Amino acid sequence: MKTIALFTCLLISAQGFSQQYKLPNEQVVFSFLTEGNKMMYICKDTNDSYMVYRFGTKDSLEFQFPDTLNKTSWSKFKHYFYLRGGGKANEGMDIDHLSFTNNGFTYTIYSEYTARDEKYQCGIRVQDLNTNKETEIKGLFESRTGSLSLLRDNPLIERGDE
Repeated sequence: MKTIALFTCLLISAQGFSQQYKLPNEQVVFSFLTEGNKMMYICKDTNDSYMVYRFGTKDSLEFQFPDTLNKTSWSKFKHYFYLRGGGKANEGMDIDHLSFTNNGFTYTIYSEYTARDEKYQCGIRVQDLNTNKETEIKGLFESRTGSLSLLRDNPLIERGDE
């Protein structure tokens, strides 16, 4: 009985938590938990009316970009990807980056795989455009849902040129 009560409490708190980061009319494109126990969500409206980045703790949404959720939001993001097959012998890799600039900082959300070392990683790189200082927020790859690769064929988002 204790187990059922604990599971119910966890389920209710998880639902409340996800509601801050994903609205009922949205689908998650990509999300993960960071090493610092924060959440990063990229969501889009199910009708492609907008795309949004959200970041924060379980209890508090700390940052949302953009503020206005409409069709112009797509133009505020750039998506870059690189795919090379062939496994270890060809040093295969699968790289996806989504970036945006806000108030003098460029945020790059990344999901990367390299076959040579069979390494998977995700996270957020934040670059201060005034100082060029870069901060990395590492994500827990096993916590991710969705994939930035879902944006590869989306005509609404601009292609980056990393």
